Amino acid sequence: MAGTWDARACALTKLARPSTKWECICCRSSGGQGFAREASEAIIPYAFGRLGAAAIFAGHHPQNAASGRLLVKLGFTYQGDQHYIPTGLMHPTYLLRREQAVSS
Repeated sequence: MAGTWDARACALTKLARPSTKWECICCRSSGGQGFAREASEAIIPYAFGRLGAAAIFAGHHPQNAASGRLLVKLGFTYQGDQHYIPTGLMHPTYLLRREQAVSS
């Protein structure tokens, strides 16, 4: 993808097997350029294939509705809101199970 990658962090973080947490945190200036989608479309097959994850957990800042829409497009299912200590806010959370990714 053409453009300048302006990310503060982009990492696949293991939680507790068999779950995996995917974090893609982009600066506001990168919003809407497809970086999160491109990274997610590459990492989801890697997490389920190479890492053998049974599920991937994701969440987003409550004021970032675009990230929620992207997660749903990628096949994630909304699980509810959880308190996220760094922001002090309730953040929407999502889960993508291996079976969901294979069938979509």
